[in-house]
Amino acid sequence: MQKGLFIIKYRWWIILITLVLVSASFIPLTRVSINPDLESYLPDNIPAKVNSDKIAQIFGDNEMMMLVFETEDVLSLSTLTRMQALSREFNKMSEFDNVMSLFDARSIKGEEGYMLVEPVIKAIPQSPEEREILREEIKSNDLAYKLIVSDDFRYSLIILYASNLVDDPTLMQLINQKLEDHPGEEKVSINGQPFMRNEANQKIGRDILLLLPIGLVLMFFFLWISFKEKRGVLLPFSVVVFSIFIAMALIPLFGWELSIIGVLIPIMMIAIANNYGVYFITKYQELNATRTEISMKQIAVESYDYLKNPVLLCGLTTIAGILGLIVHILLNPRKILVIFTRKLNMLPARSGIMACKNIF
Repeated sequence: MQKGLFIIKYRWWIILITLVLVSASFIPLTRVSINPDLESYLPDNIPAKVNSDKIAQIFGDNEMMMLVFETEDVLSLSTLTRMQALSREFNKMSEFDNVMSLFDARSIKGEEGYMLVEPVIKAIPQSPEEREILREEIKSNDLAYKLIVSDDFRYSLIILYASNLVDDPTLMQLINQKLEDHPGEEKVSINGQPFMRNEANQKIGRDILLLLPIGLVLMFFFLWISFKEKRGVLLPFSVVVFSIFIAMALIPLFGWELSIIGVLIPIMMIAIANNYGVYFITKYQELNATRTEISMKQIAVESYDYLKNPVLLCGLTTIAGILGLIVHILLNPRKILVIFTRKLNMLPARSGIMACKNIF
């Protein structure tokens, strides 16, 4: 029996098995998990990762988070009042093992042979004169100046050492709730591994839900413009949709997690799986227009016999091209920094500052 006759004789079985596989793929799709941990993408043998693990073993693996307050003057009455209230709240919470801010920092001085340890801010200044006195005291304190507060006093930090017993969404919810309970005019930026993981976890899912429908709609639109018939649109479109479902279902079946780069898989599948159906529809329309005497079964058989080898080779070359990414050499981050520094040194001083702002 010829293969062309095989696809005609067992066409309903082929369609049924395909639909069963697609339907079964919904089960593992419910178990797809996202890995938002950026450190897990780094090789375990690079020096930075090895040293970081050693430090965590010695000093603990609590993760640091930073709340950056930006305003015209962080020593203003309203800003200091807000930061004091937040520092007190965070210090009371069991979710944080340690809190560091201007109200937690210490001033170490020597007087008459004794070491005197005092808070950096004993009391919030109520007048411009008291504020300037505090400003000069902070400038002379190496434990606070340019560490917790910037040299121009426009930025100040609250550093939180989060307990590893709290998950990232809960932690971010607590921090955002405290910021809402103590509002202010300052711009507050949050940074740290828990924040980045939580953002990545949310935005990966959001990007898939946003980019995938847009890509499918664009593909549907261009298929309709190209073929102008339902069959020419629905058949390639269904092949792409089925391929996406099955490909994504393989991720949890192999025990993998969806990475930050993995968000591109469904979008890439639109481009990768689209062309095979287009080949067959194009050949079908060609035979249907030029050889009106043959039946639909004969068109299907001739299209299959004509395209089976080209489509097979096209799939193999696509696989080889994607597998080539595995052996692609990534430039060492240290070399990137050296190259960037050399280029930066070639620029004028002001141009270098602007380049840093544009990059970071």
